[in-house]
Amino acid sequence: MEIQNEINAFEKSYIEQFSVNNPNQVGVFGYKTMILAEKNKDVVKWVFKHHKKEIEAQRGTFIASDFSFYRIYFPLHTAIVNLSGQEYSANEKGIVQLPVQLSRVSISDLSVTGRIKSNKVTGCASNIITDNKIILKDELLPAQLRENTFIFDMGLIDCCKSGQMRSTPCTQNHGSYANCSDAFGI
Repeated sequence: MEIQNEINAFEKSYIEQFSVNNPNQVGVFGYKTMILAEKNKDVVKWVFKHHKKEIEAQRGTFIASDFSFYRIYFPLHTAIVNLSGQEYSANEKGIVQLPVQLSRVSISDLSVTGRIKSNKVTGCASNIITDNKIILKDELLPAQLRENTFIFDMGLIDCCKSGQMRSTPCTQNHGSYANCSDAFGI
């Protein structure tokens, strides 16, 4: 339960920096998780010990106190959001302007169906790509609703197999950028 309390405190602090406080606005944010074991756990412990201030300054990185995993949080930049059958777009900070107040919206009413196509987001093979939209093969459902923000579990970071990097949709999805961190400066 201690780590869940750490996550709750981190997410509250992370959300606050985006000032989603208008009752007709919601934030849409995602995270990817990297499970740490053995040598990777020791490496992250060392890096955190020696670079704690820099890591905390990034504001989007959560490292569990037992070093069993870390998460990278990010706004769902230009997400296409479906709310009760109506389509809305998030801005670059992951904020969506809605015609109804959040008090009338439940977690089951909202999903992400795609993104607006841009030089930062180009889509990958599993998407349906049109001139200006990237439609996801499967809509994303939020893992939780925290205050006026929907948080999406975007899965595991799975970039290292047998010590080698492999191409993942994250790296394929951002055109001339090497990965999402480079595309969005996170």
